[in-house]
This record gives sequence, structure tokens and C-alpha cells, in this order.
Amino acid sequence: MRKDTGPLRLVFDPAPIVAALAQDVVQAALARAEWVSANLHEATILTGCSDPTAAAKALAANRAGGAIVRNGAAGCVLCTAETCVEIPPFNVQAIDTNGAGDAHIGSFIAHLSQTGDPSSAASFANVAAALSTTVKGPASAPTAEQIAAARQRSNL
Repeated sequence: MRKDTGPLRLVFDPAPIVAALAQDVVQAALARAEWVSANLHEATILTGCSDPTAAAKALAANRAGGAIVRNGAAGCVLCTAETCVEIPPFNVQAIDTNGAGDAHIGSFIAHLSQTGDPSSAASFANVAAALSTTVKGPASAPTAEQIAAARQRSNL
């Protein structure tokens, strides 16, 4: 049983299966989510917008938190009800992108929970996702220490 440690946050990350899900299920998840995180393909399916900023704005509308649209090697777009910002990528020599989206959202949630700062959390997540692509295999998420060291080396 969950101890009451503050507000419960629901983050919806639809995964590529979103196109196959019943729309009432998707809409119910979206209605309850404080944050939505999707890659550009998933965001396009959800919103009909193929532009990452437009898709992130649409997903962030009327949401307590906001939305992130991941755009691969181009970084991500973070939108809240008040603002949208492009978070630059962390450049690496990618070997295998399996699991990068999972590394991104997991790192975003962890950093947001610690700092309360969505922009910092998105930057942290971009580094985590990028580092996860530098090794082969899907279970490649870096540790918080590895992410912090990479950010320090790059002055992020």
C-alpha cells in the first residue's frame, strides 16, 4: 500500500501501440495525466500535428503539468500551459536507440520529482536518453552519477 507522501503524479507515455488502442482508453489516460511524454510519431497520432512544438502544445493544453515530445537526435520540446521550450540534444555517437525513450521518461520523472523543475528535468532526460544509445541493448539506462558527470563535462 502506498504511504501518503504527497500528490500522486500520473505520466502517460503511450508507446508505439497507441495507434492500436481504443480511443476511449487513450482519452481516459490523457484526461488523467499530469504529464504526457511521447516521441514525435506517437504525438502525431495523438494530436494530428507533425510539428513537435505544435504537438507538444496540443498535448499540454489543459494539463496540470505539461507535455514532452521527444524528437530523437534533435532533442525534445517541453510545453506547459504557459510556455514551450526546445531542449537541445546531448550529442553522442549512437550505437543502439532501443530503450532511449524509456530512459528519457524515467529520468525525466526522477529528476522532476527531485527538483520540481521541468526544464532541468527535460535536459537531464535528454542526457540520459543519449547516453543510453551509446551501448548495445535495451537495458542501457545510465546511472544518475553517469548523467551528472556527462552534464558537468558539457556545462549543462
